[in-house]
Amino acid sequence: MVTYGDWVSVARSERYAIRDAVVGPYTVSETLLWHGQSTRGHEHERDEVYYFISGYGRMIVGEKSIDTPWGSVVYVGPNEYHRVENIGGVQPLRFLSFFVGEPGRPEVTSDD
Repeated sequence: MVTYGDWVSVARSERYAIRDAVVGPYTVSETLLWHGQSTRGHEHERDEVYYFISGYGRMIVGEKSIDTPWGSVVYVGPNEYHRVENIGGVQPLRFLSFFVGEPGRPEVTSDD
């Protein structure tokens, strides 16, 4: 059996645009992070995998700073603080995150 998810817009602001699709037990979240912006740093109980499609960014995971050119894949463990920054040219940083569970942002901690 093949299951398809429909994309649903979750957020659009001066910081980013986010849309989610639920496929079986998985959520795929696509983010366009505008030039010079960063996601809100946070942690949560689920693990995630990030795949960077285009642009150039940096991901903070715990105490590590990881450059994320297109094609990069980053694993974030449960309860691990993480944040993504667009440090490239003027184009958006485009990336996907994959996790098990319903969409939403059940953040334990967050910074603006």
